[in-house]
Amino acid sequence: MSIDGENNSVKETWIIPEPVNAKNPDGIAFKAKERVLKVEGEECYTNVTHTQPSLIVYNPNVFNSWGDNVAYRVVLPRSDLLLADPSSFIFKRAGFATRPYWVTRSHPDEKYASGKYPNQHAGGDGVPKYVKQQRSIENKPIVLWLTYSTTHLPTPEQWPVMNVEKVGYKLMPHGFFNRNPALGVPPQHNALSVKQDEEPALRAKL
Repeated sequence: MSIDGENNSVKETWIIPEPVNAKNPDGIAFKAKERVLKVEGEECYTNVTHTQPSLIVYNPNVFNSWGDNVAYRVVLPRSDLLLADPSSFIFKRAGFATRPYWVTRSHPDEKYASGKYPNQHAGGDGVPKYVKQQRSIENKPIVLWLTYSTTHLPTPEQWPVMNVEKVGYKLMPHGFFNRNPALGVPPQHNALSVKQDEEPALRAKL
């Protein structure tokens, strides 16, 4: 990640319902809760029951005109995590797929989620090994690893050609700009925007 500079930080943000109280008598209120990740391996992953968290990647050294850190929000995708048994080789070699996301300190020798030789090592290499170092990831060059997948259950309609099933994630500005960038787009002049009495003249020109 490089949000307006190489040194970035990550915070988990998720929505939590408010209990019924004097300020929430109808029981419909909710709030956003945030937590800054400081070292590798402390991501919350699955301890939130109502909503999965969004990740806010921000530059703690740069501020927008509102006084907030410039940032991008990562909308996490659907993530069917690894279903293989922990005793299997695929589980040991694909440990990255046991969690929906990881954050590590950037290092030139750590480029592959399952290590350099996923079909040859005995297991435990890759991202699960990287995070065991528990390096600082606050205001540092960081790498964000996302696991997104789908579990395929075949049906008759998919033979002989399987239909498309999309997986992915979204990366959206979150206070990175001082205002909506679309506000600076000049007005468009085309056939749909002209007045009806001008339409014959426009056709003549065309």
